[in-house]
Amino acid sequence: MIRQQGVLEQERWFLLDNRTRQGKVGYEVVALFQPQGSKRHILVNLGWVAADQDRRILPEIELPKGVVTIQGRLTEASQPLVLGKSQWQPTWPQRIQRIELDGLEQRLGLTLMPWVIRPNEPVLPEADLSWSPAVMLPEKHQAYAVQWFAMAGVLVLLIGWNLLRMRREEAGT
Repeated sequence: MIRQQGVLEQERWFLLDNRTRQGKVGYEVVALFQPQGSKRHILVNLGWVAADQDRRILPEIELPKGVVTIQGRLTEASQPLVLGKSQWQPTWPQRIQRIELDGLEQRLGLTLMPWVIRPNEPVLPEADLSWSPAVMLPEKHQAYAVQWFAMAGVLVLLIGWNLLRMRREEAGT
């Protein structure tokens, strides 16, 4: 858990593209946060917002001005599968496919801390903070284990059968 006071940068923020909630397409809003007394910035994932049906229309977000207190947990910047490269536009916000810290630092001219804060309480009233980790039930793990061991067993049987057949052919000739 982290609790930090600081300022959200008003001009430059990001929309993480291709995020869904309850079957709806949207974005996760990621802002640059400068903690008080620090020269480095940290990214804050402010939550999910719905996308317009017209992909050219981006959501209108107003970030809180002045000093804000953000309380949440630190996470690593995840590297999900991407559908395409992020295309930087001349205006903000930037729609990006994933958080690539090195690329963001170069583009922004800032030093970023290597984490993302996920707040416990809403900073944006319109954002959905229902963080749901992708967790697989133990039964599914067991089913996959049985499946892979069964395939390995079949492979061993096929190799053994093939070796016996080759030996019989050699002995017969």
